[in-house]
Amino acid sequence: MVHSGSMELRNQLPSSHPLTAPVHPPERVTGPPELHHSKGRDLASALQRLKELGILNWVRRCREDQDEKGRFCLRQESNAYALLPWTQWRGFHSAPPAPPPDPESWGAAPVLPTALEDALIEARQGGDQVAQLRRLEADPGDQLAAALANLFGSIAAAAQR
Repeated sequence: MVHSGSMELRNQLPSSHPLTAPVHPPERVTGPPELHHSKGRDLASALQRLKELGILNWVRRCREDQDEKGRFCLRQESNAYALLPWTQWRGFHSAPPAPPPDPESWGAAPVLPTALEDALIEARQGGDQVAQLRRLEADPGDQLAAALANLFGSIAAAAQR
């Protein structure tokens, strides 16, 4: 968590993620003195690479000051780091969504044809009009099929007279 006045930024990564480890400036790197310079350079180049990739950004916090000759200058006090959202990372493409499971793998029943589709199948297979009307009347919940059955039933009855 980084505190900046009244603004508070929270790290969005889990605490076990390697990027959540505290980052120390080169003068605080532990180990043999001969490695301090190389560790600081490695750290700086790693941070710069993360910035180039759009993963990390930072703001240098400065204060107004005067140099030895009394001229205005800014003195850096600290850095504020921010982990950017993955949508801004350069070169990163999220994985495509996984395809849905095959319905047979989880026991789904096959989709049955509607009464209208069933009557159409009957007509394509050469069934007579009576068989087609029975198929249309088979589903009482299908209002369109019931209306067509009523219409074609009336037409068939009128044709027989």
